[in-house]
Amino acid sequence: MHANFLPSTVNHSSLRPRQVFREGKLWDAVMLGTQLYKLVEFFSADQRDQAFERAVQLYREGCEAFISSDSEGYRVWVEAQSQSNVYRRRFT
Repeated sequence: MHANFLPSTVNHSSLRPRQVFREGKLWDAVMLGTQLYKLVEFFSADQRDQAFERAVQLYREGCEAFISSDSEGYRVWVEAQSQSNVYRRRFT
């Protein structure tokens, strides 16, 4: 993995969040391109650094992640089809 990874950021207003029932649970999710992403964590507007740290941590653990932002704060999303054992253990 690339040592200097910086997560992609997207303006939250460009996304269309929805709830998806999957694996017996209701997820907050968005489509980015052709991939479904699940909401992992929300950070307030003054927690920008923590949001980026979280996304980088997920990347290092083998998960594809990105950040959406708006005036309320930052949302970290993880790719729902991730085959990483870390992902399955933590987010399903």
